[in-house]
Amino acid sequence: SGKSTARIYPSIATDKINVELNADGNAVDLIVLNLLGQVVKAQNLAHTEGVISLNIGDLPKGFYMIRLNSKSDETTQKFEKQ
Repeated sequence: SGKSTARIYPSIATDKINVELNADGNAVDLIVLNLLGQVVKAQNLAHTEGVISLNIGDLPKGFYMIRLNSKSDETTQKFEKQ
């Protein structure tokens, strides 16, 4: 489906990132990776629509990628933890 699974904001954050899902009722795997490609957080969001608040307060400062995988789509977006 041509529409993206998610919008992730803000792109620079200190304690939390909002993930706005449009997953067509599919379960979504949310994975946070550091720039070395190591998984630092992972959770499965089962059949979720709407905005999820992801706590990143425990992550070290730096740049990360959020990857969202659903059956129909994969979205990857970068954010900075300050």
